[in-house]
Amino acid sequence: MIHRAAAFCAPDAARSRETCRVTASPVLISNAGGLDVLAAVAGQLGFHPQDSVVICGLMPPRGRLGPIIRADLVSLAHPEARAAIRANLERVREVGAEGAFVARYRSQLAPSLRDDRAFDEALTLVEGLFQLVGLWDVGPGGIREHDVSTRRPVGPLFGDDDLKGTRAAAALVFQGVSTTGRREDLARIGWAAAGERR
Repeated sequence: MIHRAAAFCAPDAARSRETCRVTASPVLISNAGGLDVLAAVAGQLGFHPQDSVVICGLMPPRGRLGPIIRADLVSLAHPEARAAIRANLERVREVGAEGAFVARYRSQLAPSLRDDRAFDEALTLVEGLFQLVGLWDVGPGGIREHDVSTRRPVGPLFGDDDLKGTRAAAALVFQGVSTTGRREDLARIGWAAAGERR
């Protein structure tokens, strides 16, 4: 079952944009793996994250997907953004989350997770409050799981088709949940070309 709920955010003072988005929504995906969680994230946010860090709170007793925090990667180095992320992580803990699943989404090639200092600082915030259960990197080269302690890649490299073939993606389709390719497209209504109108 997939539910959506309102979000609360902290503004990014340097860019006058939303820094964090927290969505309190109980999602239950039985026997979920990392790809299932990644597929559910897009459905919960309504768009496929790009150049973002996404932190998913996991609720007891069965690791239900709880509140989701999304922040722009470029804002991670800003002290106010880190403070906002920490405040939102504390809110996620207050609603009962015990574990966390973290993914870095990027639109171009970037340093490895181990060499991305700003991302590592965000992970340190997460690890200070939660047990880190999953760590993934999503980018143009593919989707890959990383070891939570060493930050090194483990397992195979997955593609978008692997994500679309998950149980969570199927559940989203049956629930009628649609997503846009980018956050900017959430409020945009596309116009059909003259030949497509009926």
